[in-house]
Amino acid sequence: MKAIKYLVIGGAIVLTGKYLLSLNRAQKKIVIVATGKRGKISAQGISIVIRYNIKNPTKARMTMTPPLIKLSLNGTLIGTSNMQMNDIPADVRDKTGKIIIRAFNETGNIEASVFIPWLNLLTVGGDLIKRFKSTDPKDQITVEVETISQVYSMIGNFPHEETLSIKL
Repeated sequence: MKAIKYLVIGGAIVLTGKYLLSLNRAQKKIVIVATGKRGKISAQGISIVIRYNIKNPTKARMTMTPPLIKLSLNGTLIGTSNMQMNDIPADVRDKTGKIIIRAFNETGNIEASVFIPWLNLLTVGGDLIKRFKSTDPKDQITVEVETISQVYSMIGNFPHEETLSIKL
């Protein structure tokens, strides 16, 4: 009887360890791929539409808060997203509004809008307003996109941050 008790406890420890290792790998391997395009231009500023796809190449299933998206130009913050205004497809959204990241799967395109006031662009460089309004491919601007979110699993949660560059 005592041997069975130790086998059950040992098995539980092995399974828990395996799951924690899987989560640790997932934390390092989750990838957010983002693209962006210019949205509406108004007298107040320009709206940028960011589409992102979360890829999970591991066997861990988890959920993630919609990320806060920060746009920077030459190291200067020019705009941030509204975390409540993400367009998350129904098949990857749970009832609390978190993004469901299934094992060995992708979420598909999730959209977020970032508004950049003209005043923010003036502080970085005066010609940027003209380049943002232009449709000429030579006038594309490279912007750093930083995503910050919280990932939740059965065992616990951890922060996830990623920075990449996109052309607008």
